[in-house]
Amino acid sequence: MNVKDGFNHLWMEKAFSLAQRGCNRVNPNPRVGAVVVKNGKIIGQGWHEYFGGPHAEVNALKKAQGKAKGADLFVTLEPCSTHGKTPPCICSIAEAGIKRVFFGAVDINPLNRKKAVPEFKKLGIQAVYLQDYQRLHDEMNRDFIHGFSHSFPYIELKTAVTLDGKMADSKGRSKWISNESSRQMVHEIRQNADGILIGAATFNRDDPSLTIRPPFQEGTKDPAKIILTKSGCLNTSHRLLSKDSQGKVLILTTAQGEKKLKNRIRNSRCEIMAIPQDNGLLSLMACLKVLKKTGVHHLLVEGGAHVFSQFIRQRLFQVLHLFMAPTLFGGKDYIFSGDEILSSIRTKRYLQCTSCLIVGNTNELKDIYMRYSCLPGS
Repeated sequence: MNVKDGFNHLWMEKAFSLAQRGCNRVNPNPRVGAVVVKNGKIIGQGWHEYFGGPHAEVNALKKAQGKAKGADLFVTLEPCSTHGKTPPCICSIAEAGIKRVFFGAVDINPLNRKKAVPEFKKLGIQAVYLQDYQRLHDEMNRDFIHGFSHSFPYIELKTAVTLDGKMADSKGRSKWISNESSRQMVHEIRQNADGILIGAATFNRDDPSLTIRPPFQEGTKDPAKIILTKSGCLNTSHRLLSKDSQGKVLILTTAQGEKKLKNRIRNSRCEIMAIPQDNGLLSLMACLKVLKKTGVHHLLVEGGAHVFSQFIRQRLFQVLHLFMAPTLFGGKDYIFSGDEILSSIRTKRYLQCTSCLIVGNTNELKDIYMRYSCLPGS
C-alpha cells in the first residue's frame, strides 16, 4: 500500500510527531507514537512517555475511551508481541477491536522483529507495513538501534567554536563564544541525552549546572552529570558537588583520584568510580562501558578541548554538533580537534553534514550551526 493513499500519510506523520515527545525519558527504549483513527478522525493519540511505562499504542487506545472498535491504528513501530515490562501490545490492540494496524518500521529487537504481521493475521486483524517510514524511525531512534550492537552509549559531541576552531581564548575563557539563540538550541540537544560529560578543567573553570532549561525540559528527565578527571583535583564547593545539588552526578577518575575525593564530596547523590588507565590517560572505552552499565545509553560530550579531542582522536562519537561563531582567536591552544595529526589529504575521513542553519535573532551576530554524522567506516 502506498503511503500516499488516502490519509495514511497524514496519520503516520502525526504519530511520528507524537513519538518525539518521549525524549530521554524512554531510554533505552525507542521513541514511539500512535494514533487511533475512526471515520476519518483521530479519536485517540499517545506516545511512549517513560521507560517501563505503557507503550504508545496502549496510551492511544486509552484516550479513545472504548470507542476503538472497528478503527485503524497508526503506530511508528511494529507493536510488540512479547511480555516485557508491560504486556504485549498486540493483545491490547485485539481487545480494543482495532480493524487495521499500519506501522512505519520493523523492530530491530529480535524478540519482536517481524512478528507483528503473522500474529495479527491469526487474530483476524489486517497489518500493513508502510516501509517508506523505516528510515525516519531509524533516524529518530539512532541511540536505540546503536544499543543493540554496542557495549557503550550512543555518543554526541557538542561544542561552540570560532572560525579558526577554538573552544576558548588564550586564557581558557569560553563564556560566551556562541550567541544566546545557539545556547538555547543546546538545551534542545540535551533533551535526548541520559548523561552530559565534561572534563575537570571545564568543571573547575565554569561551575556549570548542566541542566535542561525551559521550554525544553518539559517531559524530560534530568540527565546524569558526568565529570572526567584523572587527578581528582576538583573544586568541591562548586554546585554539582554541593549538598544542595539535585540529580545524579558521576565522577570518573583513577584509584588515586577516588581516594583524594572520597571524603570531600558533600553531595550524597554523587558517585565516584575508579577507571583503569590507558597510556597514561583514563581509558575512554572503560569509562563508556561503565556509563552504559549505570544507565547512560545516550551521552552528550560538551568538553573541554582536551576531553573533546580525545573523543575525536579515538573516533568515539556518532554525531558532532558544531556552533561556529563569527570571530577569530588565533594561537595554537584550545582547538576542538586537538593538536595531534589525525589524517592527511590522502587518508582523511569524512563526516556527512546533515543540517546547516544560520542561528541568531535580529539583535545578535549570527552563528552557523552544523550537524555532522559519522559515515560508515570513518
